[in-house]
Amino acid sequence: EKIYIDKYVQIKGRQKIIYTQLKKELYIEITNIDGERIIDESSELLKKLLRLAQIASNPFLVDKAYDETPAKFPLLDALVESILEQKEKVIVWSCFVENIRILYRRYRRLGSLILYGDIPIEKRNEIVKQFRNNKESAILIANPAAAREGLTLTVANNAIYLDRNFNLVDYLQSQDRIHRISQTKECRIYKLIAKNTIDEYVDELIYKKHKLAEYVQGDIDNINVEKEFMTKEQLLEIVG
Repeated sequence: EKIYIDKYVQIKGRQKIIYTQLKKELYIEITNIDGERIIDESSELLKKLLRLAQIASNPFLVDKAYDETPAKFPLLDALVESILEQKEKVIVWSCFVENIRILYRRYRRLGSLILYGDIPIEKRNEIVKQFRNNKESAILIANPAAAREGLTLTVANNAIYLDRNFNLVDYLQSQDRIHRISQTKECRIYKLIAKNTIDEYVDELIYKKHKLAEYVQGDIDNINVEKEFMTKEQLLEIVG
């Protein structure tokens, strides 16, 4: 069984200033675009929207002068510590490799491990083996895109999504790393969402994509509803 738990934070300080500045720039850009259906997965505009997601997660990813604590980090700290106190293991998912490296250093004292696409296959296998077999290695910080298929991590029954992009396949298949037939424990899926940011739109879009995938009998690899849902009007709602 999977239990979904949404955890909300409010961005503030420099994080809010940086986010608001980019949001205003995008509002002007979107307003000046002709046409209604204006975005696809390869567009420059989508890349800029993902920068909003980076700022909502950790502004340092786009502004190296940022030296405050991102709003999600204290909440993540509390969740990780609570899970470890229960003698359970946890996977922290982030779409952004630099975030993964930052979190690896943040939790190194707790025995963190790291997994993302640039790590060679042999090294990845060693990391997975260590996570499975070493009681002291209870935190795996990973990129969903690097753990799509064929990876069993049921030694953990907790997954925390620090951030997400628009990719439904990565989101669902990363959940399946801990939720397989061999899993005997209840699985808890935590989503960290920054209020009044693109996080809420991503959450809504992924939900719609999932429902559409279920409607077409689970063929999620062929689902591309960015074009369907990312109209000019809806994008202006994000950055308005």
